[in-house]
Amino acid sequence: MKKYFLMVTGLTSFYISVCQPNCPVVKGYAFQRSTFPGTIQKGVTNENGTQTERPVKPIITNFIYAEMKPAQTVKPTAIWIRGKGYTVEIEKTTGPVIVPKQGLGGTPIPDTLVKETKNSLYRIQPKNLLSEKPPSKISKKMNQKNVIIEYYWKGKKQYYTIKDIKNLPPLALQ
Repeated sequence: MKKYFLMVTGLTSFYISVCQPNCPVVKGYAFQRSTFPGTIQKGVTNENGTQTERPVKPIITNFIYAEMKPAQTVKPTAIWIRGKGYTVEIEKTTGPVIVPKQGLGGTPIPDTLVKETKNSLYRIQPKNLLSEKPPSKISKKMNQKNVIIEYYWKGKKQYYTIKDIKNLPPLALQ
């Protein structure tokens, strides 16, 4: 039993010492929420006098965060969300990250997405849709549920995969 414990401890410390320099991203968080406009959109009358219904279009908001080791210089260049690539805008923030969700009777209650951490926390905001196809390294990891962050670290292109996008309850504005 003692030999087994020493072997596991040795392998764990070896793994940590080897992997730590190669892993600047500690954890990634991906959330998505639909927001519905507060005014009810009624039918529109066209020039023929007939009325057509206009569907209510939800606004989709992505909340993507990367928790990184302190004092690491990482430059995200693109983000791939459910197979589509986007340019990014990155913003350093602090935890906890709290967004409102709708409680009973429509009153907003706070929902914590990311807890407070001692690591550096960045919000990664998708901007413009990329017209290029994903590199082969990304294509192998891509599916319709995940997020892949493409970034440069120490002059090399790296990838970090967030397995699932968690759906937040929809928010209806009044």
